[in-house]
Amino acid sequence: MKKILTILALAISAMTMMAETLHIGNLYYEIIPIEGRYYAEVIPHRSYKKLKELEIPESITYQGVTLPITIGNSAFNGCKSLASITISNSVISIGYDAFEGTAIYKEQSYWENGALCIDGCLIKASQYIPNTYTISDDIRVIADCAFSSCPSITSITIPNSVISIGRGAFNGCTDLQEIYFTGSMKQWEIITENWSKGYHTDTPVICTDGT
Repeated sequence: MKKILTILALAISAMTMMAETLHIGNLYYEIIPIEGRYYAEVIPHRSYKKLKELEIPESITYQGVTLPITIGNSAFNGCKSLASITISNSVISIGYDAFEGTAIYKEQSYWENGALCIDGCLIKASQYIPNTYTISDDIRVIADCAFSSCPSITSITIPNSVISIGRGAFNGCTDLQEIYFTGSMKQWEIITENWSKGYHTDTPVICTDGT
């Protein structure tokens, strides 16, 4: 009986967490579950329109629980003044159009190898990237819909530094024929099983030890 009550208490606590919008510092969050763990997802808010620079923390603490951070869909979309951002290396997921319409897109220092990259996160690839494309080996997160503007890409190489591939990352890549991953099949399975179930592609994936 005591065990049942404990489980119920934990379930109620979890539902309470998920029902709340949190305001900590200059950011707003919602609590979301991913693979049996809870995360604080940065959500859109009108107050962001005033931001010129921003730092995404490694985590927040709520009700005594430390929650890692994800960045939600369109979180900072249209924040025209936002020109500088730091993303902690604990962020494991970035939603689509998270930084669309910000001044960050105009900052050349954030563009690397034909893609908008922020602190190891590939946010958006340019439509002008080569048909055969290699992601930089310092990238660890590929955002949702990151390559959706690249219909002509035929081959892509993903480094084994990547831990997360966003939903629809290759949507619109109608000519994509091969994905090369510079790690093992086991590493690829961990990536796709843990964080990247929504990356959706039927393109063959070639790892260092097979397909």
